[in-house]
Amino acid sequence: MKAATTLASHHALLAAMAKRMSLGSATRELVRVALVAASCCVLLSLALGRDINWDYYNYHGYAALSVVQDRLGQDFWPAGVQGYLNPLPFLPFAWMQQAAWPSAVVASTKVLPI
Repeated sequence: MKAATTLASHHALLAAMAKRMSLGSATRELVRVALVAASCCVLLSLALGRDINWDYYNYHGYAALSVVQDRLGQDFWPAGVQGYLNPLPFLPFAWMQQAAWPSAVVASTKVLPI
């Protein structure tokens, strides 16, 4: 008898919790958490400044600018296999880096759905 009442009380508790937490409030909470996380990432990016990493200098930037400067005939296997990737997607980013745009502007431009 005691197990049946405990099980019934658990069902009642779950039903009450489900009633309190509607789908709308769960969605709003998820959106809030996502916005806080995104805001923290933006603030961290602004605090740390421009990212200077191996990937950009050794093939993203090189591949894009080698097309503009016609370096493919002069350099042999410059960035390894990655040097022969299609450089066109990297051109806008390379131009933004070359023009020394602020990192927050570059990051904001890269996430545009175009």
